[in-house]
Amino acid sequence: MFIEIGFDPDNHLLGFGISTELKFEDREVRKRGLVAMSVWQDLYLRLWIGKQVHILSIKEGYKCQIKTRKNVKFVLGIKGKP
Repeated sequence: MFIEIGFDPDNHLLGFGISTELKFEDREVRKRGLVAMSVWQDLYLRLWIGKQVHILSIKEGYKCQIKTRKNVKFVLGIKGKP
């Protein structure tokens, strides 16, 4: 489960908002707004510019990923369990 707040035009009509992503074995579901989280496991900042995604995480430190598509996102996220 991930809760993200920030600029994310893929998931928010006006670009800025809060969303919750729930992961299941066979699919992922993204909902607008907050879903209650019982335990948080990590806090991260994700910056996606062009094809590069920079992630700064409390648990995992810094990571850089290359995506196949271009986008612009700036989100603060919490990873946890429902």
